[in-house]
Amino acid sequence: MCYLEGFYKGIMMMGPAEGQRVEEAKPVIKEFMIKENMACIYYEPESEVISRSEDKCCVALKFQWLLEYGEESWKNEVKEHIGSDKF
Repeated sequence: MCYLEGFYKGIMMMGPAEGQRVEEAKPVIKEFMIKENMACIYYEPESEVISRSEDKCCVALKFQWLLEYGEESWKNEVKEHIGSDKF
């Protein structure tokens, strides 16, 4: 009950959606956070995933399969990052 009241009747008091109802502000905040690299879009299956061989699958969003392991540009970026104070 509290969540529904806040979502449909609550008003944002600060940020890029200040003055908007929470219901209207949700997509605005989502877009803002993604644009500012504060969040990423996350998907997960809505039900159990079974492979064609009838194995139960563990599904995860992974980006490393896109890496070309022989490519020097990303290796240099990683080495720089490891040597920085942000690591």
